[in-house]
Amino acid sequence: MIFVDASVFYARIARDDEHHEEADHFFGGVRSPRLTTTAVVYETHALMLRVSRMATSAHAARQFLAELDAGLARVVHVTREDHRRAVTLVRDHRDKSYSLCDAVSFVVMERLRIRRAASFDRHFRQFGRFDVWPL
Repeated sequence: MIFVDASVFYARIARDDEHHEEADHFFGGVRSPRLTTTAVVYETHALMLRVSRMATSAHAARQFLAELDAGLARVVHVTREDHRRAVTLVRDHRDKSYSLCDAVSFVVMERLRIRRAASFDRHFRQFGRFDVWPL
């Protein structure tokens, strides 16, 4: 099982993203079951809508949702306890700039005992508890 972050979903859709080819390779080559959270889905969808360099951002955002429905990744709902633990993590790690979405991802990964993440976000490496693709 590998957790997929918004940065990889976005790079796959945005052809002008610096990591587009790597993200394409990930989705075409990595055969491990992929998992993400509702929080990552919301973050990715919003990111696709607001990035102006994508001429068809609304289309891309809808395409992303359709691909999730078709099995691109399994989506796990964030629980109240996940949220509470993520807020605590953000508060306790004052020297870091983790977003709440990042913290929720870390908490869910720990709860589900997922050790691998696909992310271009430096925070996943900074957290230090997971193997992060690309290695």
